[in-house]
Amino acid sequence: MGRSAVSPDDHVCARAAVALGVVSYPQLRECLHALKCEGGERSLAAIMLDKGLLDEAALGEIARVQRRRKDKRAKSASKDDDEHALRTAMIEKHVLSPAAIEDAVLEKQRLARKHLDIHLGEVLITQGAASAEAVRDILRGRRGEIMRCGRCDMHFHVGSGAAEGRRHCPRCREALVPVRFLRLVEADGEVK
Repeated sequence: MGRSAVSPDDHVCARAAVALGVVSYPQLRECLHALKCEGGERSLAAIMLDKGLLDEAALGEIARVQRRRKDKRAKSASKDDDEHALRTAMIEKHVLSPAAIEDAVLEKQRLARKHLDIHLGEVLITQGAASAEAVRDILRGRRGEIMRCGRCDMHFHVGSGAAEGRRHCPRCREALVPVRFLRLVEADGEVK
C-alpha cells in the first residue's frame, strides 16, 4: 500500500523544482495529481523525471536540497535533545530552579518567533540566570568540550577522554582551540 499523503521529501522536491525554474506551477499541479492518483507509490521526483520535466542535473540539485533539509531536521532534533539535557542537569545540580529554566525557555521561544536561533545556554547567560562557566561545566561534564578549528572554523565535540595530542581537526589537522562564542549545542563533528 502506498503513502496517503505527500511526503516531506516530495514537498521539498516540489519547492526546489519551482525555485530552480525547471517546473512551472501547472506542471507541478499535474505531477502532484499523478502522485496522489498513484497513492504515493513513486516519489514526486520520479514522476517529474518520467514526464521529462527534470534532467539529471536538476535531479541532482533537488537531491542535494533534500539532503540539506534532512540534515537540518536531524540537527534540530539533536539540538532539542541537548537542550533538554542541559535543562535537566541545571535542575539536578541545583544550579537553577525550574522557574528560572521556564523563564529562559519562554524567552528562547519568543526569540525563535523573531527568527533568532539562540541556544538555551546563551539565553540563561544573557538573563544573568547562570554564568558562562556554570553552563560550560555542565556541558563539559556531560559530553566533553566544544572546540573549534582555527583554520576551517568547524566546531567539534571533544570527548573528555581525548588526549591533548589528539585534539586536531579531522579535516585539516589544525590544532583545535576553545570556542570564541558560546555555541553550546551545535557542532560539525566529534573528536574522541
